[in-house]
Amino acid sequence: MQRPPLIYIDVPALRPGTVGAYAFAFMCVGVATALRLAIDPYVEGIQYVTFFPAIIVTTLVSGLGAGLFGLVLSVGACAFFVLAPRFSFYIENLSDLLTTLLFILVTFSIVILISGMRFAIERCRELYDKLEQHEVALCEREERLAVVVAELQHRTRNLISVVGTIADNTLRTSHTFDDFKASYHDRLDVLGRVQGLLFRKKDGGRVTFDELIETELSAQSIPVGDGGRSRSTDRKTFLCAPPQSRHLRWSCTSS
Repeated sequence: MQRPPLIYIDVPALRPGTVGAYAFAFMCVGVATALRLAIDPYVEGIQYVTFFPAIIVTTLVSGLGAGLFGLVLSVGACAFFVLAPRFSFYIENLSDLLTTLLFILVTFSIVILISGMRFAIERCRELYDKLEQHEVALCEREERLAVVVAELQHRTRNLISVVGTIADNTLRTSHTFDDFKASYHDRLDVLGRVQGLLFRKKDGGRVTFDELIETELSAQSIPVGDGGRSRSTDRKTFLCAPPQSRHLRWSCTSS
C-alpha cells in the first residue's frame, strides 16, 4: 500500500469526533492567543496573524469539527483579549469588525478545504486496505485452485490407469468380443458407481458398508431363463421381494 501524504497526520487520541480533538483545538487557540498577546506591542493591524496556523494545524490533526470549534474560539479570544475594548466581546472599531468577518470567511474556507482533503485521504487508505485484502484472498484462492487442479490431474491419471488395467484383464479372460463387451461395460459401470460414492459430500464423504451393498444390489442384474441379463424391471422386482425369497450367489474366478 502506498504511504499517505506527509501532510496527513493521524493521531489516534486526536481523531475527529473524540474529546481529545476538541481539547487539542482549545490548546492550539490558547497558544495562539498567548503568542498574539506576546507580540502585541510590536505588531499592529494584523490581529489574527497567530490564529491562522492554529486553526490549520487543528483541522489537519483533528478534522472538521475541531477546526470549526477552533475558529469560534479564535474569534472569541481575539475579540476578548486583543481587540478594543479589551475584556469584552463587543467590537467597537468598524475596521476590526470587517477584519473579523474576513477572517471568519477565509478560515471557514480553509477548514472546509482541509477537511475534504483529509476525508479523501482516509477514504483512499480504506480502499487500499480493502484492495490488499482482496489481493490476499485472491492469492489464497489461486493456491487452493492449483491444489485442486493437481489433485484432479492425479486422480485422472489414476483413473486412466485403472481403466486400462480393467480392459487388459477383461480382454485376457474373454473368449469372444461379445463377452469382452458385456464384461467391460459391467466393470466400467461398477467403476462409475465407485467414483460416484467417493465424490459424495454426504456425512463427511464417508461411505458405509451398507450403502455400498445397497448400491451394488440396486445396480446388479438378475439372471433370467434365456441366460441373458435383465436390467431395471427384474432388478426392482428382486429388491422389492420379501427377504426370504431372495437368493444371491457369489463366485470368484481367477484371471
